[in-house]
Amino acid sequence: MSFRRSGPPGTEWYDFYPAATKLHVSSPSDVLLVDIGGGTGADLIGFHNRHESLPGKLILQDIPPVIDAIESAALPARIEAQEHDFFTPQPVRGAKAYYLRTVLHDWPDKQAHEILRHVREAMVGEESVLLVNETCLAEKGVGLMEAELDMSMMVLFASLERTEAQWRELLEGAGFRVLGVWRPESGSGALFEAVVA
Repeated sequence: MSFRRSGPPGTEWYDFYPAATKLHVSSPSDVLLVDIGGGTGADLIGFHNRHESLPGKLILQDIPPVIDAIESAALPARIEAQEHDFFTPQPVRGAKAYYLRTVLHDWPDKQAHEILRHVREAMVGEESVLLVNETCLAEKGVGLMEAELDMSMMVLFASLERTEAQWRELLEGAGFRVLGVWRPESGSGALFEAVVA
């Protein structure tokens, strides 16, 4: 899935989501953003580089073999790498934002709800936000690449690429209220911003 971790200029979530106005914490010791299932940190490093002036801790989470593969010099000092399996309770409580990129599309609704439940239980009312960055299929007239990805997800993982309506249904079914859907100028990606319902 690494090819989906990078795109043309302007298509990264921090290019089109107004993080500077929406993501704030009171103290540098507070957690600003937790990247759940974030691999070796490409998204979080990009966010850090774009928003170095925003105070707060940045936490990168993934399973032990992935975290162990990260060279210590590869992450900026502000980013803490943490071992975490997203099918277990979220250890970081009350962060400003919890971020999932191309995680939920790997799982059918049942498992996706379990992942989301652990995040929801760690969030603090509307003080915390959930950011879900995924491909968002058109309701009809889907492009060939997106259709092929949808078929691949079905064959490989019994999962699917979802339309906006399906993403909303998934999030609402997991106890969230969608505040907005943010999109780049081009491409099929979307960032869903949600709070605990």
